[in-house]
Amino acid sequence: MEHRFPWTRRPQRRWTTILGWIALVYDDDLAAAARHLGHALALEPTDLFTLHVAAFLSLGLGRKNAAIEIMEYVSARDPMDATTHDDLGGVYYYTGRLDEAIASRRAALKLSPDIVDVHYFIGAALLLKGDTEAALTAMQAEPVEGYRLTGLALVYHALG
Repeated sequence: MEHRFPWTRRPQRRWTTILGWIALVYDDDLAAAARHLGHALALEPTDLFTLHVAAFLSLGLGRKNAAIEIMEYVSARDPMDATTHDDLGGVYYYTGRLDEAIASRRAALKLSPDIVDVHYFIGAALLLKGDTEAALTAMQAEPVEGYRLTGLALVYHALG
């Protein structure tokens, strides 16, 4: 079974990063997230999971180029991790680099065909590009019902 959350690999060394993740995602507290991640990076400046979370903090702070650079760095150092490719695709998506988002998420699917939500986000990027037929195909392939139904509603709305 694939671990969706990389911190499960070495939890004893990740508590500071996990606190940063919680502050960022669950508390929406960018300042606290920055403090925790700054501390984590001081302890392990090349830790890929900490850098991964720092990329999303950068995105939240509006530092799009930094987010892309960090996630590309992480992806280059862990090219066989499907979650990294998926999240790199997310950074590309949220920065408007749709072709790169699609390519990165397709790379994630090649590594882990069962990864959650990837077909949905490929479909969303295709929809934004105006390719409704390809978006429909992607949404129909999404294995998670909630994502699939939401995606299909978006595509059907775009089709009129």
